[in-house]
Amino acid sequence: HFMNARQCLSYVSARYRFNASGRVGSTGDPYRKANQLSFMRDFAQQIVTADNIPKFPEIMNSLTNNVWHSFNSASDITKYSEIALKYAKKQYKMNMYVVTGKSIDPMGDGASYVNLMA
Repeated sequence: HFMNARQCLSYVSARYRFNASGRVGSTGDPYRKANQLSFMRDFAQQIVTADNIPKFPEIMNSLTNNVWHSFNSASDITKYSEIALKYAKKQYKMNMYVVTGKSIDPMGDGASYVNLMA
């Protein structure tokens, strides 16, 4: 399935799971987490390709004003580009884990984070 940005946001925010026929099968927060994990896995498989690695600096520059990220320098982009290239060449295996714990909001931005230091 291919989705536009609005559909992606709706999917990763949804607190339900679709059944095989595309209808809502069940509800609950665990399904939102599962939707987010499956989206990230599928997004990486489609976007992180050997052909797209040279475009990485351009992509990051276009996202700078719209997305908070941890890339602070050209060396960071180079380092992550090397990791992305290895991923695209299937040198890494992606595992998904749901991290649970006490919810915190350290940045005061209304987002929910898990306190891993507790």
